[in-house]
Amino acid sequence: MEVLAIVVALVTVLVIVPGVHLLLAAVILVEQRRLDRPEPDTDRHMPDRP
Repeated sequence: MEVLAIVVALVTVLVIVPGVHLLLAAVILVEQRRLDRPEPDTDRHMPDRP
């Protein structure tokens, strides 16, 4: 029974850790793209074109 608990714990860690890593990598990638591309609202000094 103890071996089963250890196996379940190891499998859980092996599944969750890469998932958290991928989620963190995706968040960082989205933030980098958002910072690289200026938002259109920042150009307030330019008049709107008709």
